[in-house]
Amino acid sequence: MRICLLGNYPPRKCGIATFTHHIGEAIRKSFAESDQMTVIAMDNPGFEYEYPNTVSLSLKEEVRGNYSDAAAFINQNADILLIQHEFGIFGGRSGVFLLQLLEHVHVPVVITLHTILKRYDFHQGAVMTAVFKKAAALVVMSRLARRVLTEKHKVPHSKVYIIEHGTPDFSAYDHHKLKKEMGWEGKKSLITFGLIGRNKGIETVIRAMPEIIRHVPDFQYVVLGKTHPSVVKEHGEEYREFLMQTANQLGVAGYLVFIDEYVSEENLVRFLKAADFYVTPYLNQAQITSGTLVYAMASGCLVFSSPYWHASEALENGRGYIFPFGDDRTFSRLFLDAVRNPDISDAVSIASADYGYSIRWEKAGKRYYDLLKRMQDGFHKPQKRYYTMPDISYRHLFRMTDRAGIIQHSNYCVPDKKLGYCLDDNARALIVALNAWEKEKDERFLDLVTIYLSYILFVQNKAGDFRNFLDYSRKSYEHAGSEDSFGRTLWALGYLIAHPPSDGYFQLGLDVFFKALPHTEKLHHLRGMSNAMMGLYWAFKRFPDHEGIRMYIHKISNKLLEAYDQNSSPDWKWFEEILTYDNAIMPYALLLAAESISSKTCRDVALESLEFLTVKTMPLGHLSLIGNGSWMKRGAWRDPYGQQPIDALAMILAYSQKYKLTKSYKDFEVLKTCAEWFLGRNDLLVPMYDQETDGCNDGLEEFAINRNQGAESLVAWLLSAQIFTDLA
Repeated sequence: MRICLLGNYPPRKCGIATFTHHIGEAIRKSFAESDQMTVIAMDNPGFEYEYPNTVSLSLKEEVRGNYSDAAAFINQNADILLIQHEFGIFGGRSGVFLLQLLEHVHVPVVITLHTILKRYDFHQGAVMTAVFKKAAALVVMSRLARRVLTEKHKVPHSKVYIIEHGTPDFSAYDHHKLKKEMGWEGKKSLITFGLIGRNKGIETVIRAMPEIIRHVPDFQYVVLGKTHPSVVKEHGEEYREFLMQTANQLGVAGYLVFIDEYVSEENLVRFLKAADFYVTPYLNQAQITSGTLVYAMASGCLVFSSPYWHASEALENGRGYIFPFGDDRTFSRLFLDAVRNPDISDAVSIASADYGYSIRWEKAGKRYYDLLKRMQDGFHKPQKRYYTMPDISYRHLFRMTDRAGIIQHSNYCVPDKKLGYCLDDNARALIVALNAWEKEKDERFLDLVTIYLSYILFVQNKAGDFRNFLDYSRKSYEHAGSEDSFGRTLWALGYLIAHPPSDGYFQLGLDVFFKALPHTEKLHHLRGMSNAMMGLYWAFKRFPDHEGIRMYIHKISNKLLEAYDQNSSPDWKWFEEILTYDNAIMPYALLLAAESISSKTCRDVALESLEFLTVKTMPLGHLSLIGNGSWMKRGAWRDPYGQQPIDALAMILAYSQKYKLTKSYKDFEVLKTCAEWFLGRNDLLVPMYDQETDGCNDGLEEFAINRNQGAESLVAWLLSAQIFTDLA
């Protein structure tokens, strides 16, 4: 069996690195002669490490492309992969880059979960959903962890295995000899170890010290460890200084010893064996694993702890003492009781040490080896990942809409009223509401139709063109809006004319549409023209003999064809020198024109340019849109970051029309791939659609999803879902 072990690794200094090293060495002790192990070590930004020969590959955590490269290495060199998972050790927000590796690995995967939460945020949830699905087995270190996974997160019980955190063998170390070496002879030494931060609760122990020292004058409290690097970066040594100040104020500073260093495993074992007592006074319940806790238990220390998850379980059955979070009085009472009753406390220490010995690294390694062997022998290659289109929900549409219109932006999922309204969003929301009304005949959607149409009517100028923006007080500070907003409004009005809920809406739509129509002549920008074409198409559907509409379809299609002739070449089949936003609406507009006026030229250019765009945006088989960071110039690199939902909608519009034309299975598959961009089949493998809010996130960035859920993104998602659902 060829095992690949992935995680942090020494000489990197952190708990995961230590764990990865120990479990790897422990697994080796169970090897058959033919077994092999390779290690992939995670590199954090700004650091380079001289790894031992056991490390075959290092993976820079913030370079997304490295993860698929690592997957290829694993597929070639391993039969099974064991991952040590902690959100902070992989790149991207909450470690989302790990999804790239999981997507491309074809061997069975076993994942050790070092952090388990009862509730995940959006990015954490995306990662854990993939972890739960991909893993052949999940390893946790406590019964509570398994209950959280199976009961809260609905992971099958058969997939979750408990293998306790391993411990060193302390039998070779002498307590009294080490006390003498440390200079702790004649003292009752209490120790805390780990990276220091406010969640460690060390002040709880310091507040208890005056009462303890009054009865145990030979007491000392040793705080072993450096301040957490992220704490130092944000706050310096503020917390350590606060602890010193507290000790000075209480008159116990002489009994408090800070050892401000990162200690090696060997020295940690020596410190623990020299100590008499150990305490973890953490303030946060949600710690599912503590390696230092079980190390202390195995060392023979008498252990005290606050009731975080792992401690509550590890110290049960008389293996230690539990005190409430932040309760210095209860801690001092328990400590003094233990000192006064050595027979009882010795029995507790023995029970604790026996438990620690039972979970030593050698035994943990054997259990891991047996599990890996079982998962490899029973592995079946997983089926292709499927994305399921959810039932369409309009909750966020109602949330974003008031009596004036749909609010333009949101702060996360909450409408940001300070930024007011815009015509673009209300026009496209009108199309969504018309579709919803036609499908469901729910009066609430007719109310939305009225609101959005009323907005369009309100911002139409006497000359027939439109203003775009209104602030929240319904005031406008512009004379005319953008060409994009004009074109999108003409699209919505044409759609209304073709799909009126009643005659009153139809008549009003006609009035506003034909009042605006002459301004189509003034359009200069291709996207404004293309959006206008979409409105002309629908109006022409209703009035196929209307020569005025036919004329505008001819004029706009000719301008698009002219732009294509001027800018296209054998290796750049496009309308401009650059690919920017909403790109697919240009070939889409020509497909609509081809149908309306029976133009083979429009059809040919539309299909040729759409194929070119598809090649540029689907280089790896999924939709990877042109990002808005620097766009994509002819002959230049494609910027994939800053991808926006309107571009996915444009592709869906174009391919829905192409599919209607060709009835090709291939075209439907491309359409489906575009729709799946919203569901997580994208560069980050994270959904843009938020199933908790029924909104749509605003953008796909380099390391994370933009979690704001504004109107444009929402409408793009809803229109895309409506189109795909109708065709599926």
